Amino acid sequence: MAAAQGLKATHGVDEKVQAIDDKAQFIDHKVQAVDDTVHAVDNKVQAVDDRVQVVDDKVQGVDDRMRDVDDKIDLVIDGVHFVFNQLPSHHSIPSN
Repeated sequence: MAAAQGLKATHGVDEKVQAIDDKAQFIDHKVQAVDDTVHAVDNKVQAVDDRVQVVDDKVQGVDDRMRDVDDKIDLVIDGVHFVFNQLPSHHSIPSN
């Protein structure tokens, strides 16, 4: 009888260990799903970061071209002032 009770107790422990193992596997699957989701979000954030960098590069290019245009406008204004000042009996051009 003692052997039967020991066997019954061992069987009960085995069932509890199996239940704990099942819960651990369930938790592991949940953690893996969360990890996969975090990885997917990280990839999307990286894609957004890459697109923002492209936009930033384009804005910098526009800024550089605007600076070039400003420089050319300044040269034209200086040239107009020079030519006007070379004319006989000139009137002064207001400067900006």
